[in-house]
Amino acid sequence: MADSALQPRQHPISPPSHPKQFRAIGVVYGRYYASEESSQRGILVTETGDIVESVLLGKTFSLFKRHVNLEDPHFWVVYPRLRDKDDHLHFQLAGLWEPENLGPGLTSASDPASNSLPSPKVDHPYFSIRGEVVFVSQARENIVMKIRQSPKSPSKRPLFFKVKISGILKDGEGEICRRPLRRFWDMEATLQGNELVLEKATDLGQMQRRPSSGKPTGKSTPKPKTSTPKPVKKSATTPPKSSPAKRRLF
Repeated sequence: MADSALQPRQHPISPPSHPKQFRAIGVVYGRYYASEESSQRGILVTETGDIVESVLLGKTFSLFKRHVNLEDPHFWVVYPRLRDKDDHLHFQLAGLWEPENLGPGLTSASDPASNSLPSPKVDHPYFSIRGEVVFVSQARENIVMKIRQSPKSPSKRPLFFKVKISGILKDGEGEICRRPLRRFWDMEATLQGNELVLEKATDLGQMQRRPSSGKPTGKSTPKPKTSTPKPVKKSATTPPKSSPAKRRLF
């Protein structure tokens, strides 16, 4: 029997590795148009005409130049991000999903050795967003999620980025969720225009805060100041002059 790690996957996005795994990843069918300033920056135009600003990650760009005709439409594996400067959606193009044409190293940005999801294909833009909900506006139907990236080395702190989704969060009974913040959500979304639109949301519970390690932080608690009387120096004084003896009168 062939090694299962070498068998083609049925879906570009693998199942989460653990129940509260942070991630923001999607697959979109479209054509990439590079800008005049840089081949790695441009736009991704979907088959329905949606346009999203995009950037080709450095590792994939050099690979695609040798093996992929970027003038053709492809199934792109993308990382959605919320641009801080203008609050707009943009994509990081991380890979392609074409297992019939490309090898395992080009087909997906997720773990190629993991088991696949049941769906054999992607019929429309699909996104898996998993993270902490930090802002909700039911009136505007806006949801902002905070996604944590794993640090590249244990000595570095994790980085965070945000993703905005249009929709309304509901509880298990179909009612509007009254307390969605500071909780971990698993969401599925699609692309409409220049926005991610919520299709399904599952509340996975309260966020787990990191317990304090109990180790000293390096900041010592200042000790209360005690007033110690200072020794009084005895100054050298000139002995008083003795007054002249009074004359006795006889």
